[in-house]
Amino acid sequence: MIPTYFGMETFLGGREYRTIPSIRSTSVERIDEETISLRYHGTRVVDYRRDGTFVLRSGGWHTVTTKSRINDFSPARLYQQNFNWYLGVNGERVDFEDGMVIDGNGKPVTHDESAVSL
Repeated sequence: MIPTYFGMETFLGGREYRTIPSIRSTSVERIDEETISLRYHGTRVVDYRRDGTFVLRSGGWHTVTTKSRINDFSPARLYQQNFNWYLGVNGERVDFEDGMVIDGNGKPVTHDESAVSL
């Protein structure tokens, strides 16, 4: 099951920050009242928004593990072909961009330029 904002809020249990013990270098942090973030090595790879959308980021680290964290902790289905990352949506291929916003079905909604470098 894919975590949601409310699922991550429950996981935090009132804390602002919590590591995920069984998953190396991965933690969950409350950013503000509208956003909870999954971090991998300090990079906010998935933001969970209260409105049910997700912001995806690689932080420039196009690694197998970064891609795995995004795939495992969001509705996104990223894959790599010829060194480029793509989001698979209903059989279509969409170029992955840091800061892209997707809905609960993994469909791109928009691109949040302010979220790229976080």
